[in-house]
Amino acid sequence: MTTTSRMDHILLAHLRFSEAQIWPGGDGLTIDVVLASYPQVAAAGQVPDKEELLRLHPDLTVELEAFFSESQFSRSMPPRDSSPYDLATAIRAD
Repeated sequence: MTTTSRMDHILLAHLRFSEAQIWPGGDGLTIDVVLASYPQVAAAGQVPDKEELLRLHPDLTVELEAFFSESQFSRSMPPRDSSPYDLATAIRAD
């Protein structure tokens, strides 16, 4: 398993057990859309944030830093006060 796919697996596992109402396959959502919601769900305190993930998975530092970089999400992220479901709707509408 590559480090990126391992990171995706870890992030998806956290999202799966959160209160976020977003999951791949539901309403045509893709894994990429669901993963794009992770920073917002983390900001809401529903899943481990970047710092906690870095502490738990130091071997994924490069991948996690890239994942959480502002440039990766700047085009698709709605305002911070949107819910994870709103995020999926906003991204799907693009």
